[in-house]
Amino acid sequence: MTGDDFNFSGRDWRDLSPQQWTEARREIFCRAHRLRSQAILALADRLATFVVRGVAQALRFLHERQEQLQTAQTDREAIARLQSLDDHALSDLGIRRSEIESVVHSHGCDTTRRRGNCSLAA
Repeated sequence: MTGDDFNFSGRDWRDLSPQQWTEARREIFCRAHRLRSQAILALADRLATFVVRGVAQALRFLHERQEQLQTAQTDREAIARLQSLDDHALSDLGIRRSEIESVVHSHGCDTTRRRGNCSLAA
């Protein structure tokens, strides 16, 4: 009579001998210990899954934020370089000084003017 073989229901507990009581208590404690261990392992598994998902989301967010910061830095550098050009050089590029930020932020596709199809946008 070990483990799940022990029948807890349908037993007349009043008729047990002292040795049978000792065996019954031992079986109850063993079963409770086994079920507790299984519950702890299941909880640990769920917790690990939750933590892994959370870490993955955090890494994804940090990666996206890093890309945003790199894009913003690149845009600032492009604006600074275009601002440093004289009006004649800007005219050669086909933009006016007032359009620099619009052109840079739209990645070459200035939406304030009509220039046909702009398929260069990133």
